[in-house]
Amino acid sequence: MLLTDREIASLIILAAIVIFALVRDRRGTWSAIVGVLRSAFAGRLLVLYAAYAGYVALVIWGAATTWLWHAYMLKDTIITAAAVGFPLIARSITGKGDGGHLIRDAAKATVGISALAAAYVNLESLPLVAELVLQVFGVIATALAVFAARQENGKPAVVFANFVLVMIGIVLIVATAVGVLNREWTGAEVVGTGLILAMSIWLPMAVLPFAYVVGVISALETVLTLLPWHNDRVKPPLRVRFAVVLGIRGRLRYARAIKLQWLPRLGQESTFKGAMATMRELRAEARASRTATHFARQPDSDARR
Repeated sequence: MLLTDREIASLIILAAIVIFALVRDRRGTWSAIVGVLRSAFAGRLLVLYAAYAGYVALVIWGAATTWLWHAYMLKDTIITAAAVGFPLIARSITGKGDGGHLIRDAAKATVGISALAAAYVNLESLPLVAELVLQVFGVIATALAVFAARQENGKPAVVFANFVLVMIGIVLIVATAVGVLNREWTGAEVVGTGLILAMSIWLPMAVLPFAYVVGVISALETVLTLLPWHNDRVKPPLRVRFAVVLGIRGRLRYARAIKLQWLPRLGQESTFKGAMATMRELRAEARASRTATHFARQPDSDARR
């Protein structure tokens, strides 16, 4: 549960940025902070947070019964659940893809090159002063790259900022290698580190079903909210709305396909049978569109081969 020097350095820098902003513009900074907190902790989001926390707790309880999780992993579990799980859930709500896109996002976040590199450098942290220096340079370089990318003549600055970030990465990789090789690892440390690394993979994958369900509910909620606007602002009968819910068959792809011509058709339906027939047409078109997209991509993949 103890914080590493890297995590302490990150907290110090974050606190310094907040204090600096408060000193420069106290009223504006407090107003921005309060606005963000109000948006982040709105009533419906609190329900989502509570449900997510309960789901993660259930997953952790199951892992603990199989010796995949222990109490000393709590800090890393919270960080993983927040840093990887929440973005995954957000993409399930705001994204345009289906369940396959969610799986690919989770894979990138857990076993992608950047994720593996982050897991590697976190095996060993530098002394606090060195962490502060590197992280300050990293923040400045990142901000410079973002700002310069928006300027007409900002390419040299972007190149320089990326060079600084690459050098910081090389320093971290080398320092991690030296620290790992020079440390006298005990059997318990090896097992503990392995369990934490494994948790950073299986926990995001375990969050996928929750994220998928949230995505389906969010897409359905949007559809049911829009239907009255295509029926003179009159809410369709309950039987029609029930047919829409049944018609997606629990598939995120079908829920997100309800747009364009389908919204007016469903909004003006008055019978359960008619709404179900419309949903059958929608599913058929969604499948045909997916097949056409798949075959359209094949020539490109063949050409690359």
